[in-house]
Amino acid sequence: MEYTELKITLNPNTVEYREIIIAELANINFESFNETDKGISAYIKSELFDNQKIKQLFF
Repeated sequence: MEYTELKITLNPNTVEYREIIIAELANINFESFNETDKGISAYIKSELFDNQKIKQLFF
């Protein structure tokens, strides 16, 4: 099974922002998350990735 990685840079990169973004991404089928120095890396099964949902979430 292939996964797509979405890298998100947060500024400021606070615990609160990371928790909100992780919760929102989990609602659109992202399965796992890695907190980084700059933000979050999020992973979703490639077949479920929907760029339109990402745009709606962030724009």
